[in-house]
Amino acid sequence: MVRKQLLWILCGVIGLWLINLLCMLMIYGKPSSPGTVGDMFGAVNALFSGLAFAFVIYAIVLQQEDLKLQRRELELTRKELQLTRNEHVRSANAQANSLIFGALASLSTRWNSLPMFRARHAVSSRYLRAGELEEGVWEIIAEFFEHLGTCLRAEAISSGIVWDTYSWYIENYWLIVKDTVVDLREEDGDPAYYERFEQLFNQMTDITKSQLGQQYNRDNDALRTFCTAEIPLAEAGIGTFSSTVAPAIITSTENST
Repeated sequence: MVRKQLLWILCGVIGLWLINLLCMLMIYGKPSSPGTVGDMFGAVNALFSGLAFAFVIYAIVLQQEDLKLQRRELELTRKELQLTRNEHVRSANAQANSLIFGALASLSTRWNSLPMFRARHAVSSRYLRAGELEEGVWEIIAEFFEHLGTCLRAEAISSGIVWDTYSWYIENYWLIVKDTVVDLREEDGDPAYYERFEQLFNQMTDITKSQLGQQYNRDNDALRTFCTAEIPLAEAGIGTFSSTVAPAIITSTENST
């Protein structure tokens, strides 16, 4: 296509040159000197110079149009990229929210399970009567909060959600099991024993202090008040699974003491 256009342009230039030559011969006749021959082509030279200048202007205009089209294409590409980026962000946020909701649902199911209600009831009852923990029971609660601390450390769930949902339990249960955990760390020589639970406790107390301006009172009377409130909550939770489980758990706990 380009070659044909160039060929037509070349033919046009030669044609203009020949037409100019014929016109000059018809008007002035045969030139008498070589200088006259050059003068005969002065008009066509001026024409070609004007056409060349016009083509330069035309090329500049075409270049400007091309630049405008390129700018439009770049703008459209930028908008498409932005839309794609926004879609990716929305997709990532939806996926993150789905993971968070899934983690929250899993934690809620575990916290409100029958074994957990039994453990909460047994730990609170034993602490009120003897001020000590029953081996093999309190670990169920500690393991839950250890797992929750791991989730928080991995940023699988936000600290604000954890504080809203579990801080009351975390700040009380850690102080209930703290002495036992410290003793086990010394016996086993493992300072990382329930380390995530302790870190979770520290995070929650910091948030509580920033939110309320002060920390909760956590003396022995406060812990006993917490356990007193936990027992009917645990009994109610147990009762949702079986109307005969709660009396059996209470009786077995009393007999063990």
